[in-house]
Amino acid sequence: MPTTLDLLQGRDDLALGELAFAHLWSP
Repeated sequence: MPTTLDLLQGRDDLALGELAFAHLWSP
């Protein structure tokens, strides 16, 4: 079972991925 730290790290990775995606598609 994943630990809280694992979940937080995954959330951080997802947030960074979303930021990168938004940056690529921004004018």
